[in-house]
Amino acid sequence: MKGVVTADEARVIAATPKKLHGLHGQFAFQMRNNHAGHFIASARVEDADGALLPGLIVEAEYKAALTLNRCLFLFTLFTQRHGAKLRAYQLEITPPNKLTHNEPGNIIHGAHEHWGDKAIALQGFGCDDYSRGFAHFCQQINLTAVQLELP
Repeated sequence: MKGVVTADEARVIAATPKKLHGLHGQFAFQMRNNHAGHFIASARVEDADGALLPGLIVEAEYKAALTLNRCLFLFTLFTQRHGAKLRAYQLEITPPNKLTHNEPGNIIHGAHEHWGDKAIALQGFGCDDYSRGFAHFCQQINLTAVQLELP
């Protein structure tokens, strides 16, 4: 699949201990200018000693839905190569009945995670608790916990 790394490479990237560069524990959403009702937060990533990890970016995105049953939360770790952003890991949280991944032999409704080019269904994540989903994301990618609050 274009725009992603392999699952094995994603796990190697995720294994490195990391923190968000220059945010001092706060990760703030801003309105996304090219999608009405969407908010995004983005930050570069550094290692435990404060050195930037080249090409790594963490993004959080959510859709401001009118009702809880129409939520969308995306938490993504990207790596960059030759100017292209490639997904290494992503957690997607949606209502459990929403079709979210449609690959032959792997159709998923509701929450799921991507390890590079592999999608895995997740149970127990819903629209009413994005903070637990973000904590799971931080744990999966070995990111020192940060606060993420909806505007």
